[in-house]
Amino acid sequence: MPIYEFQCNQCGMTFDQLCRINWQGSVKCPSCGKEDLTKIISQVSGLGRGAGDHCSSCSGKSCNGCN
Repeated sequence: MPIYEFQCNQCGMTFDQLCRINWQGSVKCPSCGKEDLTKIISQVSGLGRGAGDHCSSCSGKSCNGCN
């Protein structure tokens, strides 16, 4: 299930909400209880390493110790 980030247009609080992909329900602000929210586009983080990436224990891109 994806985590969506919202900002309340009434009190300004920013919060995360775990929702099903096809979910059509309403979300309420946990601070003021209002449903006047804006969904914030969040950054996506991927798992694994791509070309040129290295783990935090490596001193360079040619690390042999990472799995």
